[in-house]
Amino acid sequence: MHKGWNRRKKGVAGIIAATMLFAMIFTTGTAYFIFVNQNYQLQHIAASDKNQMEFDQSLEQFIVTGVLITGNKIGVRVNNTGSITIKIVSIFVSDNAGAIYPPLDPLSVFVNSGAISSLIDTGVNYNVSRQYAIKVVSGRGNIESGQYPLPPTPEAQIALIARGVGPVLTVFESFQWASYSVNLNGLNLPTLSWNPGWSVPVTSKVIWRITVINHDTKDIYLDNRTVFIMLQILGSDTAHLKSWYIVNATGGRVSAYMGSGYATDGSIIIPANLTDPALGGPETTLYFASKNPHATDSQGISTSDKGTWIVLATVIGKWSDRKMYAQTLLPISATEVI
Repeated sequence: MHKGWNRRKKGVAGIIAATMLFAMIFTTGTAYFIFVNQNYQLQHIAASDKNQMEFDQSLEQFIVTGVLITGNKIGVRVNNTGSITIKIVSIFVSDNAGAIYPPLDPLSVFVNSGAISSLIDTGVNYNVSRQYAIKVVSGRGNIESGQYPLPPTPEAQIALIARGVGPVLTVFESFQWASYSVNLNGLNLPTLSWNPGWSVPVTSKVIWRITVINHDTKDIYLDNRTVFIMLQILGSDTAHLKSWYIVNATGGRVSAYMGSGYATDGSIIIPANLTDPALGGPETTLYFASKNPHATDSQGISTSDKGTWIVLATVIGKWSDRKMYAQTLLPISATEVI
């Protein structure tokens, strides 16, 4: 009986051992299965998040534009052309002289889809002899670049090579703009901060200037109808037109032709080279700032509506022998208003 009892104990012990072994294997296997399953779920979530981020990155599109702002500083505007809101987190500026300026970082500037950001001041002082590269980083890691000043359009580059056509030739390198915040009358225009005219930010008051050379055989006296025009074609039947009338170097009145002659005060003359007209006369700078042909207003005129404009100027006056004179200059697509 004792031996039989021992045999039964051994049989039970085997069952208990097998049960414990099974429990250990099951517990370990279950834990491993749960671990693998959780790891798979985490990988799936990470892959989904990565795909969503890459998808959002692909939807994120924006254009970076450098502008000149008050205080002669480099500013930045970000135009969100994508379908989702973007967050600007960093802006970096460098120039063609090798200078790298302190970055704007961190930033938190949100720009809704289809909107343009408020003006962002980089704090970088503008030097007219340098080109500035601007890099903007979004919260999703996209990087877009811009520059200031903007390069001339292809049409403008052709104009720079051609220099102009007609008796009065335009020196296209001199095509520039400046802004001002005080009254126009009495303002010393040559002392303003002048910038390349191929691009100009939307600003409250704008003055344009060009330099011309008279290759005719007679001096030309300009009157106050001489005008600078920006024309933007928006569609088959719509257009925007802006007109700036000529002023003298202090923003004052230019004489009008009264039928028998011009008043001597405020006259603008484009002199010819009477000895050798082929060489041309001295360079003459023309300023356009008035919103009417009388140059008596002090408010000036502003640019408006971003896009590409047709730019031209028409000089009107008389030759020195009192015959009427008119010529259109700058018939090119050259200026983007941003």
